[in-house]
Parts: sequence; structure tokens; C-alpha cells
Amino acid sequence: MQYGIDAPKYLDGMFSFVLYDKEKDRMVAARDPIGITSFYMGRSSQTPGTVFFASELKALAQVCDNIQTFPPGHVYDSQTDKLTRYFQPSWWDPARVPSDPIDYKLIRRTLERSVLK
Repeated sequence: MQYGIDAPKYLDGMFSFVLYDKEKDRMVAARDPIGITSFYMGRSSQTPGTVFFASELKALAQVCDNIQTFPPGHVYDSQTDKLTRYFQPSWWDPARVPSDPIDYKLIRRTLERSVLK
């Protein structure tokens, strides 16, 4: 894996994937920033330390007793066994929220222009 856990930062579009690096015995899983594709992560108490992934919930229902939705914009690394947010948009920073008053008329005109033919 050329980019390791940073691989999703280089992708654009909808995706969810699991990659296995045989040389490093490492697994990386990721989901697109918006969460368009469904993606689930499960664990089983019968096989501790094992992580299961599926795009459909029913695929994990028989095997796992702990299932969670894989959060959008996150990456899982088997070396650390942690989920990490990779998607950090600039508008996420509270310091970048504008302090100017809202111009509702400008917003309305802009929206109307965007849907005119």
C-alpha cells in the first residue's frame, strides 16, 4: 500500500473498501466522507481480536454479536485497532465560522438563480 492509512485522502467520490497488505500483515478499511455507500464493522466474542467488514448488515448478523456502522470519513487500521477521522474539511473549524450578519435576500437570490433554466 503506497499511501497506507492516508490512501482515502487521495480519493474522490463514493467508496468503502478493505485493503490487506500481506508484507506488513496490515489491514486498512475506509469509507467515503459523506457515507454514501453502506459499510459495517463487526466483532465476535467467539473470536476476540477479529474484525469483520461488510456492505450489508445481514452478512454480519450470523457471525458478529457487536456490529456498528462504519462512520463516514474514517479509516480503520488493524495495527492500532482504531478508527481515525481522515476527512477534515476547512469548514469544520469553528474559528472559520463567519461573524458577518446573514443576508437572507442574497441567499434567496442565489438559490433562485441556481434553479432557473
